[in-house]
Amino acid sequence: MEISVFSDSQTASSCFSALEKAKGFSVNYNELSELKKKGQSSPADAVIYADFSGLAQPAVKKNLAILSSLNRIFGILDAKGSYDDPALFFHAGACDYIGKALFKSGVDAARIKRVYEYGSKSLNIQQAKTSSQVKFTSPVSGNDWKKITQGKEYTFSFMYIELDDQKEIKKRFPGNALEDFTRKFHNFVEQSVSDINGKIWMWADLGGLVLVPFDGETCPAVFKGFNMMLNRRIMSFENFDYDMLFSYRIAIHIGSTVYQSRGDTGRIVSDSVNSIHHLKQNFAGAGKMYLTEEAYKFIPRGFENYFVKAGTYEGREIYRMLELL
Repeated sequence: MEISVFSDSQTASSCFSALEKAKGFSVNYNELSELKKKGQSSPADAVIYADFSGLAQPAVKKNLAILSSLNRIFGILDAKGSYDDPALFFHAGACDYIGKALFKSGVDAARIKRVYEYGSKSLNIQQAKTSSQVKFTSPVSGNDWKKITQGKEYTFSFMYIELDDQKEIKKRFPGNALEDFTRKFHNFVEQSVSDINGKIWMWADLGGLVLVPFDGETCPAVFKGFNMMLNRRIMSFENFDYDMLFSYRIAIHIGSTVYQSRGDTGRIVSDSVNSIHHLKQNFAGAGKMYLTEEAYKFIPRGFENYFVKAGTYEGREIYRMLELL
């Protein structure tokens, strides 16, 4: 069994020294910055450990989102005992937590086997749920934009984000000031979705539709939207020099469309594009995030409790994220 450890600490290997000598185990060490790239290429039955000791909250959220999207069994290292509530990691799909005391004593093969058994059951349940419930009418778009051909139809993740209180915003920022404001918000959205390979596909006024390649197994747009809702207050002050608290609504859907480059989408006829636009415009409430039933089926393990049924719209069950702040 392969154990992949991602840590920037030179002492991380001391926790796994017994495993390095155990028969049937191989342990490799990597920098935390390599988590996304090497985590995706790790064997499907690997157990991944990421060292969160002393990490700032933004880095914790970023790397936890990566771990949740890998569809691998993973655990968290916390050699400094930095987190008072490790249950948060389990809510995001973690199968193990190695705190300060256990880090010093180290982990053995028996523990890893228990973690693997627990994680395998959880992954198998999620995979069985996905395969039995989801049927795609178009080929999945995969994870590589270079393999997506213009004029062909694919299944994508759609993420619509739009600012609330637009009338008030336009009153406050007339003329050129509104253009500058819109550009900054556009750039914020563009930067926010870049780490999930998302691209702004359509943009109008103070909101737009993000297109994210979909591999048929995970929907990182869900965790990204979750993260953006929780960070709304921080974002308002760190990314903009305006004395105001931003409010936006987010809608996420998985569906199909013919792909054309941005700027050439005027003639596209897509039920999925229409559905998410209608959901955002006619159903979604200010400052809230919604998932269609298609997107909800790919919610990261442990996140189901953060969403509740919000009703039915255009024949689909809609789920709303709970207000956590």
